Amino acid sequence: EILPSDEGLDLDGDGDVDNALGFLAQWIPTDRVPEFLASADSQLILQFWGVDDGDAQLAVGALQGVDSDEDPADNYDNETYQVAGQLLPTGRARVSVQTRLDGDGVFRAELPAAPIDLGVFQIPTAAPWTVVGQPTEEDVIGILATAVSIEDLADILRANNLGFLVAQLGGIADLDLDGNGEGDAISIAVGYGGVPCQVEAVGE
Repeated sequence: EILPSDEGLDLDGDGDVDNALGFLAQWIPTDRVPEFLASADSQLILQFWGVDDGDAQLAVGALQGVDSDEDPADNYDNETYQVAGQLLPTGRARVSVQTRLDGDGVFRAELPAAPIDLGVFQIPTAAPWTVVGQPTEEDVIGILATAVSIEDLADILRANNLGFLVAQLGGIADLDLDGNGEGDAISIAVGYGGVPCQVEAVGE
């Protein structure tokens, strides 16, 4: 779910939460979000390895999986997802980073920028995905945060007959990614919860 503006992560190191699009949370029915995500054709999959008792080191990988049986009813019941060209021969994700758990069992990692997939269209991201989470044997919960450039968001608004909103983007831009002193991107943070699943390599 999209988190309120006062919840999220610090993306630019100034000590403040960055989540300019958090105001959208008040208009999105949170009780429908799990249903929408579970029925999506593709899912973001976080892969963990090296999570051992007494060892703070672990690796986090990211995959985009497609429901293998095309039945959304069992998507949260140890579902198998097909992934194409995303796994190494070892079975680990090609896109991954090393991180560590802190004293509370929480990790923080940065994964390469990847589009926000909303099914009917994708929103390019202008910054890496910052992932914070707490993995257990049963699930993982945490926060995903990134930023969308004003230019990309404006193109999407125009393409969906919402061009009248473009003029307002500059007023909510809270990140300066190119360092020229002017806001050029808008941050967003979402809370997530995950359950175990299986992945199957296809077309490797």
